[in-house]
Amino acid sequence: MAEYQGILFVGDTHIASRTLDFRKDDYPRESLKDFYWCLDYARKKKLLPALLGDVFHWPRDNANWLLGEMLQFLNGREVDCIYGNHDCQENRLTENDSLMVLIQAGALRLLSPTEPWRGTMNGQPVQLGGTSWGQDSPVEVTRESAKELVFWMTHHDW
Repeated sequence: MAEYQGILFVGDTHIASRTLDFRKDDYPRESLKDFYWCLDYARKKKLLPALLGDVFHWPRDNANWLLGEMLQFLNGREVDCIYGNHDCQENRLTENDSLMVLIQAGALRLLSPTEPWRGTMNGQPVQLGGTSWGQDSPVEVTRESAKELVFWMTHHDW
């Protein structure tokens, strides 16, 4: 586990293998380019990347080339996430959703109230947890010590 200087929160990337709405650019390539820039910036600045949901615009039917390229880029990186409403076809993330492919491959780590990331940043113990779309946020968070800082991610409506 790396020693981080902080957290880079990345919100609503809406990556897709098809162009959205009325965009005239090569949206799939542009969305990936922006995503890769964020993760490269996090690595250079020693920040833990944390995705705030809506990683994908459509939960399913993303092209295999897109998932393959993302898996290749994410290989060896530590990236935490929660899921948003655009990441799941049903009211929760399932094995048929594109984001779950990345999670099951070990390319992303899904945070939850019961499974937070724990580590140190600048010598300070830190907990990073999250509540995905449609889930209830915890009323209370357990700290390992009184000095542990807690950061909590949610995806709208909380």
